[in-house]
Amino acid sequence: MDGFEYILLFGALSGLFVLWRKTAGYDKRLRDMNLRLAEVQSELARQRGGAAPIATAAEPEVASVKAELLADIEPVPTVALARASKAWGGKAETITEPIAEPAPEPAATTSTPPPKGDMEQAIASKWFVWIGGAAIAIGGLLFVKYAHDNGLLPPAFRVIVGLLFGAGLVGFAEYLRRAPLKALGDKTYVPAALSAGGLIIAFGSMFAAYSLYDLISPETAFIGMALIALGAIALSLLQGPLIAALGLLGAFGMPTLISSNDPSAASFFPYILIVLAAAIAILRKRDWWWLGYGAIGGALAWVLLWIGGGVFAAEDAWPIGLAALAIGALGASTSWRSNAPMTIALTGLAAAMAGLIALVGQTQHGDAALTLLLIGGLGVVAYAVWKQEVDYAAPCATLAVFATILLWRDASFFTMAMDENGLWQSAPGPGQSGYFFWMLFAGALFGAIGLVLALRLKHPQIWAAMGAGALVLFGFGAWARVPVIIPDATWIIGALAVIAALLATVFLLRKRIDESVANLAMGLLATGATLAALFALDRAFDRVWLTLAIAVLVPVFAHGYRALPIKLLRPLATAVAALAALKLFTAHDLWFGQGGLPLGDHWILYGYGVPAALFYYASRIFNGRYRAALEGGAIALIVSLVSLELRVLIGGGVNVADPGFLEMAAHAMAWLGAGYGLLYRQSLFSNFVSTWGARILIGAGAAIVILSSLIALNPVVTEDALAGGPVFNALLLAYLAPVALIIAMLPKLGAIDWQPIRMPLGVLVLVLLLNYITLETKRLFQGPVMVIEPLTIAENYAYSAVWLVFALALLVAGLTLRRQYVRFAGLGVMILVVLKVFLWDLSDLDGLYRIASFI
Repeated sequence: MDGFEYILLFGALSGLFVLWRKTAGYDKRLRDMNLRLAEVQSELARQRGGAAPIATAAEPEVASVKAELLADIEPVPTVALARASKAWGGKAETITEPIAEPAPEPAATTSTPPPKGDMEQAIASKWFVWIGGAAIAIGGLLFVKYAHDNGLLPPAFRVIVGLLFGAGLVGFAEYLRRAPLKALGDKTYVPAALSAGGLIIAFGSMFAAYSLYDLISPETAFIGMALIALGAIALSLLQGPLIAALGLLGAFGMPTLISSNDPSAASFFPYILIVLAAAIAILRKRDWWWLGYGAIGGALAWVLLWIGGGVFAAEDAWPIGLAALAIGALGASTSWRSNAPMTIALTGLAAAMAGLIALVGQTQHGDAALTLLLIGGLGVVAYAVWKQEVDYAAPCATLAVFATILLWRDASFFTMAMDENGLWQSAPGPGQSGYFFWMLFAGALFGAIGLVLALRLKHPQIWAAMGAGALVLFGFGAWARVPVIIPDATWIIGALAVIAALLATVFLLRKRIDESVANLAMGLLATGATLAALFALDRAFDRVWLTLAIAVLVPVFAHGYRALPIKLLRPLATAVAALAALKLFTAHDLWFGQGGLPLGDHWILYGYGVPAALFYYASRIFNGRYRAALEGGAIALIVSLVSLELRVLIGGGVNVADPGFLEMAAHAMAWLGAGYGLLYRQSLFSNFVSTWGARILIGAGAAIVILSSLIALNPVVTEDALAGGPVFNALLLAYLAPVALIIAMLPKLGAIDWQPIRMPLGVLVLVLLLNYITLETKRLFQGPVMVIEPLTIAENYAYSAVWLVFALALLVAGLTLRRQYVRFAGLGVMILVVLKVFLWDLSDLDGLYRIASFI
């Protein structure tokens, strides 16, 4: 030991001696002052016996004694006087007699803020006290080390001295708390600091007996240090939270210092639970909620360390699992105290589930671990029933159990095997039977509990979500990983049983349908039944029949809502309709391999037509946005039906190559026609679907006309043969027919607030007409296959002639109809004719054709 260590040890012991002397002096002065106070009070009582109505001569003496006491034992004199008077036979209540007080001094003209002495007070009353306690603890430990290094005392004697010194410090600290410093109450940190030093010395001495001197066995050391830690936790009730924290740290940290050749979970975890129980017991008397979180965290840490630390054995499953359950139970027990934070109980339950989940993973989903996991989940459910303000914990526990079982490693996808066709596919693993049993058993258990409690408790929506979710999720989880373990027919029967149970619960709740929470619960149950129905339909049907079966559910929901107005039935119907529509629009299996269906390639007539009719029928029952959604779906399916039928009729099938000029013209007409129908409907009565449907369809139809008919698939661009004869050909459908529809639309565009679109659509009409006249003239001269350049002088002259006739016709129509924009269109075409004559005909034509063109 060097000189610094001697100084540190001497300083610590000196501080202890000074502290003892100071407290002894306080004790003596308190006794003397109480004796004087008793004498003065006796004299005051004797004089009052003479019936003096006013203050006697003894009263100033009482005041002077009180002032002296205040000056001697500040800052807590009143409590000290009262307690001292009672302790030495005086009557504390006599100090409440009126005593003349000196008149207050006049207030200063300027006030100064009160001094901020927080830092100084903390240094004087707290920090130095803790430094002193730490110095004492370090000094005691250094003494043990010095004695060991120099062989001054026998090892056993060193340990005994250390233990006695530690116990003495704890006892002396308690003496100070009870007697000389009792008046200071919680305002002094001296007893706790001394006790902390004593406990550390006792811990060090016990550990030295085991580790340095080999005087005791690991078991004895473990028991001794455990008793010290538990004693510290109990002592904290008297000396404050620091001792509790020190005891908790020592109790949970001590096992890391003691090694064992044959660790046993059965003997170790009862100790951990005793420490946790002691900490929880403290919470019944003190509001040290941090102690509960710390104790639960420490217990869970040891559970996880044992499971993942390399010492786990198969026989440890039950002791560790029961310990985890006990952690949850002890955490939940704090709820018996009304002011305890609910989060402590939830933390305990979460810690229990975390330990059990880790145990299941370590045992590779052993039966014992899974049994304990189910018990833990049921325990959380039971707590949620008891404390219904946290009933959301029940579905959370259900989800945790589901996720844990779902991660069963050897249930399926265990290896790859070659089937009879020589194709590699995943093969079920060796754990498929166990996985299947536990998944269905847990689902049925939690599902049944949820449905029963939904009928009885005040928050039925929580329990309905748990019941429906358990039945659907666990069932689907079983099928997802081991689908071949039972045939499809059995899966369908199971799904029907789930549907029956959920709808039966809905029926039993029907009398509470006007309650918002009950209505929501019924909707959640209906959602679960819907998912089960979709699963059953998927097992029973395929191809387009599955889509039709899904679409049938939509009017079923509509009639269900009419009979029992469950609010969630409307979004459910909309969601199912969207599912059927998306399947029709995106499922590739509907476009290939549909041979053998009625009507062959024309299966689209009922594949799209029946769902469209069902959606429209259901929309008549609903209202608001749900009606609009179903109407929109029906319109989309009808437009798609027409377009796909056009593919079959014109293109030869849904899966043929890119559509041609005629087919795209037909699509454009179909979309523009549907848009005009919605526009006309909107002009009769306003409707969201009509407005946006008309906008979308008119815009899409116009885009097809421009991008396809006028540009990409224009016959003179592709040089493909034009379908039809010289007059009745695809040009009529591509250019002339859209003109009629657009002209009919123009007066009604105000119904959808598209007045600014009239001018662009009018220009499109002019372009289409001019394009039709030009291409029809070209068809007469060039035949079905056309090119851009005129092939003869007569053809070139014909363009000028027909454009001139077209311009004159527009001018006459504009004058007759009194439509200025029609006259402007005629003038525009006339300008085009003039430009052609001067820029083209002048150089390209000759002879009579040139003369006629200019004339």
